Amino acid sequence: MRCIASHGVIVTGCATGCKASLMVKDAQLTLRVPADLKAELERLAKAEDRSLAYVVLRLLRDGLEREAVRAEASRSRRGKG
Repeated sequence: MRCIASHGVIVTGCATGCKASLMVKDAQLTLRVPADLKAELERLAKAEDRSLAYVVLRLLRDGLEREAVRAEASRSRRGKG
């Protein structure tokens, strides 16, 4: 039996012990950055013993999370006034 319901991937077994039979692939994003920014990202990745991709993804996620918190706080302030 195959189930895609709550997993985001097609799985076999479901309910108690799902086993992924098809993984959802990550989307690719290509962008240009200034050379100094790339060098700083590479320096950070090396210092943390992480890949450049890991560091960039972490910083993007952190930034998006902070933006969501900021946006929520802004909506709350407007609602109080």
